[in-house]
Amino acid sequence: MSRVVASARVAPLASKSVEGSTALPRTATSGALHMLHHPDRRTTWVGLGVLRFKEPLGTDEPTLHDYLASRLAAVQAALPLSAARIRGDRWVAGAPCRPEVVTSEDSIPAAVVRGFDLHREPPLRVVAAANGMWVTIALHHAAFDGSNVFTLFRIIAGHQPRRVPRARTFERRTVPPWSILKRLLRPADPVVPSSPPPTTDTFVSVTLPLVGRDITTRLPDACVAATLDHCNRAGAPCRRVGLSLGLVAHSGDGDISTYRRIDARAGGSLRPAIERSLAAREEPWEIVHGTRLLRLAAPFVGRVSDTLLVSNFGRVEIPGLHALECYPVARGRSALAFGAVRVSGGRSTLTLRARYLSPEDGRRILLGVIEHLTRSASQLPEGPK
Repeated sequence: MSRVVASARVAPLASKSVEGSTALPRTATSGALHMLHHPDRRTTWVGLGVLRFKEPLGTDEPTLHDYLASRLAAVQAALPLSAARIRGDRWVAGAPCRPEVVTSEDSIPAAVVRGFDLHREPPLRVVAAANGMWVTIALHHAAFDGSNVFTLFRIIAGHQPRRVPRARTFERRTVPPWSILKRLLRPADPVVPSSPPPTTDTFVSVTLPLVGRDITTRLPDACVAATLDHCNRAGAPCRRVGLSLGLVAHSGDGDISTYRRIDARAGGSLRPAIERSLAAREEPWEIVHGTRLLRLAAPFVGRVSDTLLVSNFGRVEIPGLHALECYPVARGRSALAFGAVRVSGGRSTLTLRARYLSPEDGRRILLGVIEHLTRSASQLPEGPK
């Protein structure tokens, strides 16, 4: 298999969907409310995407700022939430964000990672290098997920979306609510923090070699193995691991994001459990139904959080793009998240974002993921690659 793809083994969210309008004002989705009312106040729910281009961006406009302003107007037309403000549980129309052009070589400046005040500002920030070779996009996860974020990226890169996205309400199936009780009684172990821990989030990326087939299941399994290796090196082995999976399926009808949660005893491969989870149509109960009830569970949120999150964003087609680094939200007790994406005609990238790990530990874990992927590829039975 020659690509990172998240669609082949993911069952559809539901057998029926109802399309609605993207017009504002409108009520926030259950997933958005899950984040807006989540009791973990350390998590800002800011996701990041760094777009790296083969050629400088915006050369057909007087200035790069003018180009970005025109692109953001197109984003607002296609995705009204990009300029919205939150009022209670409803999104209302507002002005778009103002792009910033910087001369620094740091593609993830501290200012772009700070939390959003969604009552006063839109859920989107755009920072670009003065030479036009990269653009960093920060977004609030309550307004953007895998179903619309790549439309945003395509428009910023100067392309029209493959289709004008429309809001779709899915009949989403969930695991039974007592699954949370099981996690409460047998919580997943957190990742051992670096010593000393960093003062800001760590962002690390590496080129991801696509070795062997079945990457959709082997990648999260390798991320778990490399994370457990880190805990073993620190002298505090994990006994129980909680793996959250975020996946995006790309199709001609638009992009669909879906989530899974796997809890298991540490040790041995999780691939069989991952296979079963991806084949099912059941998402974590709290993502669909949690909303305000989460506040009542605030004292227990840490015990039901995961050890790590692995988001597979699949293969994306954005002409002119050399690479795309996607940094999912790092939340929970571990606050450790991996992101994988391949750009058609470009390279595949694996990222790590962590609240409590140093850049050195983060890079060592990423290199460990590649090592485990290479090792598992050598053990695959003969078959089409």
